Amino acid sequence: VIGAVVRSFPLGESLWRLGVHKLWTQGLTGKGIKIAVVDNGVDFGHPDLQGAGTVFENMTYDRGDHTKGGHGTPMASIIHAIAPDAEIQSYQAWSNAELPGVILNEEESLKATLQALDRAKANGANIISISGGFTIGYGSDAISKKVSELTKEGIVVIVSAGNEGDQLPKGA
Repeated sequence: VIGAVVRSFPLGESLWRLGVHKLWTQGLTGKGIKIAVVDNGVDFGHPDLQGAGTVFENMTYDRGDHTKGGHGTPMASIIHAIAPDAEIQSYQAWSNAELPGVILNEEESLKATLQALDRAKANGANIISISGGFTIGYGSDAISKKVSELTKEGIVVIVSAGNEGDQLPKGA
């Protein structure tokens, strides 16, 4: 019965295969956990995210519908499906509006990402998810240094791998 119920939800089959239902039966549903999504914005009006969002901060020049990210929203939805009682925070660090004077250049995106990480920490995030596409790969770059700082303070930071890997210098 539990399997049929879980499979009936969006992402239900994936949740069942991950064994998330076993965590839920132990009371591990994300309650008391704040998860920050650093991305291109989260649409907390989306039906899959009703009541999940607690913070929305925008570090870009985007306004209106351009703050409802087509990537950040699905990422937050997946997190919410796995940890339905977690508080989700959105930090928009990347532009959706590809308009001159609005879209952030690479330097501005880097600055916005670092600012988003600082704001997530200030707002008490326990976990930070970054789906960035920066050409980083060395422990000396600004984002790597910031992630190291955050993890030393006990914040779990999850960073995507592979978005821009073809642009890394050989050996990175």
